[in-house]
Amino acid sequence: MVAEGNEGDKHCVVERMNTKVKNTLWDGMALIEAGVLPKSKHINGMALLRGHMFKACAFKSNIQLFFRNWCEKTGNNYDSYEILDMFENPHRLKDIKMITTDNAVKWKKFQSLMGADLSSAFRYWCDRVNADGSVWGIVKTDHPSKLGEVQQMSYQMVNTLPCTEDDVRRIA
Repeated sequence: MVAEGNEGDKHCVVERMNTKVKNTLWDGMALIEAGVLPKSKHINGMALLRGHMFKACAFKSNIQLFFRNWCEKTGNNYDSYEILDMFENPHRLKDIKMITTDNAVKWKKFQSLMGADLSSAFRYWCDRVNADGSVWGIVKTDHPSKLGEVQQMSYQMVNTLPCTEDDVRRIA
């Protein structure tokens, strides 16, 4: 909270209170077809992707192998079998390269500026992505740590742990 000082200077005022904090453990996660990511010694199992109001931690997987095996087991035609996405758009299994959580789709917060409903906003978003060359940024990977055999923790990791204040002190 910011308050005005005696001379009009702004200063920070801390108001201590207990409150509930909700963490979404699976926020912005995705499975991505391994062959879609660039060949790199720095991408072993995951890449944090960003682009056009989208952000996901994408884990390398064999989505297409899974779909082929599933079709074989269930007697469905891999080349023609379709499923619906969250916006009710059909997609052939063989064309799916990434599966993500709802929280990775950041543009949904601005749906009213992009379309009358989520489905039309999705089409608008896809058109923008395609018009800009379908470029995605890899902003972080699971490369080897500069600290050797250990990793540095961030507050995001600590926030996902069921810790008391004393537990956090011991971790620190």
